[in-house]
Amino acid sequence: KGSKVIVYVYHLVAKQSRKPSLRNSISVWLEFVSLKLIKRYASVIFTDNNQTKVELEDCGIEPGKIFLTSIGINKPKFTEGINKKYDLCFIGRMVKNKGVYAVLEVLGILKNSKPQINLVFIGTGDEEAGLKRRAAELGLTNNLSFLGSVSEKEKTRLMQESRIFVSPSIEEGWGISLAEAMSFGLPAVVYELPVLRKIFNGGPVFVGVANIEDMASRIM
Repeated sequence: KGSKVIVYVYHLVAKQSRKPSLRNSISVWLEFVSLKLIKRYASVIFTDNNQTKVELEDCGIEPGKIFLTSIGINKPKFTEGINKKYDLCFIGRMVKNKGVYAVLEVLGILKNSKPQINLVFIGTGDEEAGLKRRAAELGLTNNLSFLGSVSEKEKTRLMQESRIFVSPSIEEGWGISLAEAMSFGLPAVVYELPVLRKIFNGGPVFVGVANIEDMASRIM
């Protein structure tokens, strides 16, 4: 009450391991400007993980203004007797930092021992066209289903039709899709990011970042 500016920060771009590009440079610059404005004008800053809280403090924001909160998901509604249609499920934006190309590499390895393996992609993004081209180059077109954006009801059904959730994301603020998948009882194989280990320790199967072979092995 009485706050003039309230900000929610999921994570800081400048702290991520992104490859140099014009877009990332612009993002870092905009974040720098935003942090200056937040530091000067914001009365309350919310964040959903302790790692970002510490990083905000390192940027000079008063610790007393930063409040650690959390994210929740709706209680899942299970459909009885649903058939498993997909071996693997990926949910997220089709951008490089979500590991979408790594998904294809993992699928390519798995196809060597399981030729009929299939994966459903849920989501859209800037890399969608490039991802489809790469899938064709790897001979994976028949092993993939690109469904784009779907409704919450459809997403719920698709998760229940899947056997394993896979996420080689290299950048996460909290991990909503991971929480959703686990709520339906899907085994999940993900890269070991500090924020995911902190929030979901003991839940998913963690593998080293960029360790494609280990991720494929754990999935199998």
